[in-house]
Amino acid sequence: MHFIKIKEEYIQFLKTKEHRIPDQDYGEGRYKPFYILAAMRGQDVFYVTQVTSPKERHSYMKDDVDFKKIYHPSSGKLIGATNLNYMFPVLPEHVEHLKFSDLQEILQSEQKVRRLADIKHQLDKMDLFTDFKKLYYLKYQNPQSKLAQRTLDFKTLEANMIEFKLKEQFQRDDIQVERSEDFSTFFIQTGNQRLTYSKSILNDMYGFLCDVNEELSEPLQQQKENNMEL
Repeated sequence: MHFIKIKEEYIQFLKTKEHRIPDQDYGEGRYKPFYILAAMRGQDVFYVTQVTSPKERHSYMKDDVDFKKIYHPSSGKLIGATNLNYMFPVLPEHVEHLKFSDLQEILQSEQKVRRLADIKHQLDKMDLFTDFKKLYYLKYQNPQSKLAQRTLDFKTLEANMIEFKLKEQFQRDDIQVERSEDFSTFFIQTGNQRLTYSKSILNDMYGFLCDVNEELSEPLQQQKENNMEL
């Protein structure tokens, strides 16, 4: 696994859609890096989450598909936990991989960096990808379950991810991306133009974005030319 820094504008955009999206920068010396939990097919999309510091309530909680406690590799002391229910998608271009030297510069604390190194060591031994796939499936298998209720809406967040990318690409605030109730279709709305796509981003996110870019580029360019003529 790799600790990462996510483009701050993307984090803040997602928080306007889902208030449970966690922050990464909590002020001087209080930085919580994300880590890559899973890469979708072709590595076009990363799913990421965070590690939290140990809390008193963690001692009463049992590991589950969406919650894992992390223990020190030598002492066995609880040093953190990770919440997979707060995982969310991000494009690789909005991710910066962090070395431990980067974390030292950010955190200004050798103790905190050593803790993250121990956490990385333990996370590398966990089969988190299996938990990722299981949680992604269970979220929509039984939407009314307690597990589903405490878990972010991954498929809607995928639409939000595309919306951020397209707004960034075309420098337009009026682009909106939604999904059908069965999540099989993406609807992309900008001005009077509405595009419909059934292609799954899980198979080829890059190809999906290329198709959308091609569809949107011509009308947006024509609109710019019309505005210049006026």
